[in-house]
Parts: sequence; structure tokens; C-alpha cells
Amino acid sequence: MRSRRAVWPALFLALGSCVSDDVVETQFDARAGFVTVQIGGDGFVRCDGHRLPLEALVLELRQQTRRMDPADLLRYVVRVRLGEVADGEGASNQKQARARLLDELEIMGVRQIVYL
Repeated sequence: MRSRRAVWPALFLALGSCVSDDVVETQFDARAGFVTVQIGGDGFVRCDGHRLPLEALVLELRQQTRRMDPADLLRYVVRVRLGEVADGEGASNQKQARARLLDELEIMGVRQIVYL
């Protein structure tokens, strides 16, 4: 019974040391390249200054990732940003487009996704 009492303060100290307000920065390895995608609420995305339908972007990314070897694919970074949306329908479309893009990236094997 005495040993259980000693465990609780140690457990609280251990858990308390994990809690912090410090910002944790994660470094992404983009040696294989990166792309920044801004998702709109109208079925279109903006990618590297070009506006195109989400389906066209998915096709381009699929073709690009198929040419990569597995090691490079692990180092490829996709940065995802949500564009400004004025209405509720646009926000709903944007949410669906983001989910679709993330599903497609997972299927392609892209593992480094940054949310901006």
C-alpha cells in the first residue's frame, strides 16, 4: 500500500514535465520537392500561381508521384492552405475538397503534409 502512494506523486511529476507552452517546430524534409496548394470553395485550387480544378491537380500529383522512387516520395512535401470563403456552401465545398485531396495524397504515398 505504501508503494502505491509513492507512485502517484512521481506520476504527476512525470506528466507535468510533458506539459509545456513551448512551440514545437517540426522540420520537413523537402529534398524531393514541394508544392503549395490553396483550396477554394468552388472546386478549384491554386497551385504554384495557377488556378485549376481539383481533379486536374490530383491527376498532376498522381503522375508526378508515380515517377518518384519510394525514398523520394517520403521526402516530398505538400503544403495545404485554405483560401478565403464567403458563404457556408463554399466552406462545405472547401471541406470536401480538402478531405478528397488528403485521401488522394494518402493513396499516392505522400507522408509529409503541412497545414498553413
